[in-house]
Amino acid sequence: MRSISYQSLRRLAYFEAIAQAGSIRGAAQRLSLSVPVLSAALSELEEELNVTLAVRSTRSLELTDAGQRVYHDASRMMEAAFSALDHTDENQHLSGTVGVTMVAELALHWLPQYISTFRSLYPDVTLNIDADDRVVDLENSPYDIAIRAEYCPTKPAMNMHKGTVFGSLDLVLVAREHPTIRPLESDLEMVVETTYLVGPGNADWITAYGSGSSNPTILHPSKHMPVANREAAIAFAKQGLGCALVTKLSIQDDLDAGRLLQVCPDMSFGVVTLRTVMRDSLPSMEARRLKEILSSKAEFSAF
Repeated sequence: MRSISYQSLRRLAYFEAIAQAGSIRGAAQRLSLSVPVLSAALSELEEELNVTLAVRSTRSLELTDAGQRVYHDASRMMEAAFSALDHTDENQHLSGTVGVTMVAELALHWLPQYISTFRSLYPDVTLNIDADDRVVDLENSPYDIAIRAEYCPTKPAMNMHKGTVFGSLDLVLVAREHPTIRPLESDLEMVVETTYLVGPGNADWITAYGSGSSNPTILHPSKHMPVANREAAIAFAKQGLGCALVTKLSIQDDLDAGRLLQVCPDMSFGVVTLRTVMRDSLPSMEARRLKEILSSKAEFSAF
């Protein structure tokens, strides 16, 4: 049986990072290594395997057929390595810094419980949280983990095969008082009158599903005013200036106190699915532990 050297494993790990980044320079930034080191590792791996793995240009590279096969095997190798490392002591002492970016609504209402758990286990790890509604270019950012929130009109189980979706949050339509709702020409369409629909984006309709029905109901607002983010939408709704489509988690206290009421409570407006995106294919142990806590504590919505 052929022996495998440490140098070969290192080159394969570097090659996987290069292939994921799409360039040697991008991989170098993610791994905090120099471009010459990674370029030399790629050349050494090609010489060792006696194949051309990638066609390089000044700004990017394209994998050859052989490169695609080696990348697939290298990715499986890294997954197996991470699986083996997961058997290490979870209570080991960790220090350092982990950067996380996510939309403001999640940072305010969803994240705190997980941060409390993480800090109780790893008090010497510093967490830098960026609550920003814009999509951050993770590869060229200082953040280790991005929590992506994506709208899903139906059950989140449809996305489970992707492997990165780990939880979901119910969406509800809320207002200070119930707005008037009347049907349009179609039985599946209704219009929300005497109110603004406030929320991020420029959509002028909302899809809802009745209990046990697979046919969507389209809600058309009589007036529409986009706002910067969902926190602003909630503030408008509390003032009686409109209704807002938000995660139920973010307004549960307002519902309980009667400051906001659900519009069409018998309908499902879908969910926001949550998934993690890691900046590096070789994340730090601190970043890996935080990802595990975020994923393990998430609960899926029940329909």
